[in-house]
Amino acid sequence: MPDRVKILRAVMDAVRFVQDASGRPIDALSEGTDLLAEVEGFDSLNALEVLVQVSLDLRLNVPDDILRPLTNDRKLTVGAMVDRIVAFSKEPSNVKQPA
Repeated sequence: MPDRVKILRAVMDAVRFVQDASGRPIDALSEGTDLLAEVEGFDSLNALEVLVQVSLDLRLNVPDDILRPLTNDRKLTVGAMVDRIVAFSKEPSNVKQPA
């Protein structure tokens, strides 16, 4: 099971990769960054691409509902996404076993 630091690194690396691949490199990225509101050109398709990359990198079966905005008008920040993946990864059945 990956720890929070590894998950945070994987999410940030995936966001940077997706942005670079789309020709929109990102300079400032933190746990408080709202991906859909603060990252230029970042949309729901980019978020899915990030989630797929993180799932592959960490060998997790992460569902796409992790991307839903939080309730009470709270935004989906990098940190919130990481926290959701951490909680999800604590369930052993969600971790892919090596082939």
